[in-house]
Amino acid sequence: MENEKRKNKKVWSYFFGITLIFLGLILNIFGVGQKEFLGYTTVPMYMIFVGIIAIAVGVINSVFNKNRVVDERMLLVASKANRIVFLILILVAFIVMIADGITPVTIPYSIFMSYFICGIVLVYAVSYNIILKLN
Repeated sequence: MENEKRKNKKVWSYFFGITLIFLGLILNIFGVGQKEFLGYTTVPMYMIFVGIIAIAVGVINSVFNKNRVVDERMLLVASKANRIVFLILILVAFIVMIADGITPVTIPYSIFMSYFICGIVLVYAVSYNIILKLN
């Protein structure tokens, strides 16, 4: 049953990637979304990029597939790490709003969001490992 779920997940990943690439090509041909978007020249180019990334992640997951046993302890640690990340997310958003009120943030939105997402992933990984060692 678990193996069937994984195969289904891979198929959806590939389908999503191919669909995004196809839609990106169609939108690019018809000239829709020609403004700059998140650091990319056009929205269709961004869709094509995300589609390629989705397919690459699916291929990497199928090549480096491991059967992992997840127990209640790991779920508890993940839940605690999620709570910590959520609290830090709220705190950082509040700090950014205050800092933006004092002096405007001039960093481009795409760079800000990429740093912010990397920070969230980093905080989750660090908090997960710390909680895992303390439990």
